[in-house]
This record gives sequence, C-alpha cells and structure tokens, in this order.
Amino acid sequence: MEIISVKKWETLKKALLSVSSHRDKLADAPGFTPSNLLYRGLSNAEWNLDTTLERAPTSSLSLNSYYSKVLASRPQVEAFSDKRWELINLNKYREWLATIDDIWLSGFPGYEYMIYLRHHGFPSPLLDWTRSPYIAAFFAFSTPQQKTKNVALYCYMEYGVSGKSHRGGDSLITTIGPYARSHRRHFLQQCEYTICTKKEDDDMFYSNHEHVFDKEKQEQDYLWKIVAPSSIAPEVLTELDSMNINALSLYGSEDALIETISFREFVQK
Repeated sequence: MEIISVKKWETLKKALLSVSSHRDKLADAPGFTPSNLLYRGLSNAEWNLDTTLERAPTSSLSLNSYYSKVLASRPQVEAFSDKRWELINLNKYREWLATIDDIWLSGFPGYEYMIYLRHHGFPSPLLDWTRSPYIAAFFAFSTPQQKTKNVALYCYMEYGVSGKSHRGGDSLITTIGPYARSHRRHFLQQCEYTICTKKEDDDMFYSNHEHVFDKEKQEQDYLWKIVAPSSIAPEVLTELDSMNINALSLYGSEDALIETISFREFVQK
C-alpha cells in the first residue's frame, strides 16, 4: 500500500489523477487489460478496511454459515418488503462451493440479495467501493468524526497486465461487478464490492482485506491511501455539490434532501 499525504483539495485531486495515470500507463502495455480503479472514502484515516460483518458480534464465519443466515432472513424480508428473491438452497450452495478452486473464478450465489441486505444494515462480507473518486471523497468528508484530524481516500486496482494469481491458503480479494438488481443506492453511488476469502482445510471463510495488503504481491492488489485533513471539508463538499454530488443525489431520500439543504444554508452561506 502506498500512502500519500496531502493538505489541500487541489493537491488531493492531483493525487487522484496520478493514481489514474498509473493505471493508464499499464493499460498501454501489451498483455491483459488492468482492472478498473475503485475508490472508498473513510471519515477517519485511522480506520481499517473492515466489512460490517467483521464489526458484528460473530465476525468469523464460513461462507456456508453466513449463507444460512442470509437464507433465514429471506421470509421476513419478503413479507415486509413485498419483494421476491431467487436463492438456491443450502445444499446447492454447498455443492457450488465444493466445485470451485478460487472463488473469484465463478459466480456468486445470492449476490443481489446480499447487496440489498447490506444497504439495510445486515452485517455483510461485502466491502463497498465506488467507481467515482468524487463520490468517495463525499463519503470521506461528509460525516466528520469528533477529534478526527484526517480522512482517507482509498484507491484499489485488483490486477495489472499479468492477470491475477492465487496461492492456496492465502487470503484472496475478489471484485464483484456492478451488474445486479438491488437497492437503488447501488446505482446512485456507482457501487461495486469486494469480498476477501481464505480456504482453511476443506472450508472457505471470509477473511480481512488487510491480510492481502500486508503482503508484497506483484502486478495485483494495488492500493493507494490518500490522507487529507478533515478541515478542508467545506471546500471539498461545496465543489462536489456544484457537480451534483451530495446527500440527495447519492441517497435520494427525504432525509438526504434536508441534509443537502442544511449544508447549503449553514455551510455554503
């Protein structure tokens, strides 16, 4: 992981451009096309790249165990939401899991429903990213934490021009793309997700993303962390609002409307 410290919004934008240029140079080289950049904004630079599942009371779960909880939630969710979700049963899920060597090479059952659950607060192994660095900047600066001096903007690229390799027993990050029928915020926020998994004996467990970034790996799992002072938030959010990146455009709710109006009346003015 490369850490870049900046003091100003203009410098932060230049850092984002530098990261993007790095990817573009790789794209010009012969071989595989590198993966797209993904971005994640955190309002406290000291926070790790943890999923909501890792912050839940039962954080260490196998994929089988977690999927059983997903299945258990469906009848109640469908009853209250009037939505229907097509999910395979646990036996078929286990059969699918037994047929794959590396999870990133195959489809991911229940993905759309898991996105829906995550957006409504269900502990999730999905780590959310956005394809827009400016949307990530909004999330970093819009919810200031008390006594926090710096925010962080992460930039992630899954693989370079040599594709991706994996050694059994290591934690593996897999990017799961944007094409899913799910919560409308998934599209408003240009979301994509990653999962991190690790095979232990004959079972597959969700793992921590940081375990991957702690190791030196060539041509894959690139990560940049841009650290900036939270004090520049008014300038950043004002420019983002002029680009129509604000709470209203990203959440589309009545609460978000009031939040956006409040910012314009009390901060911009």
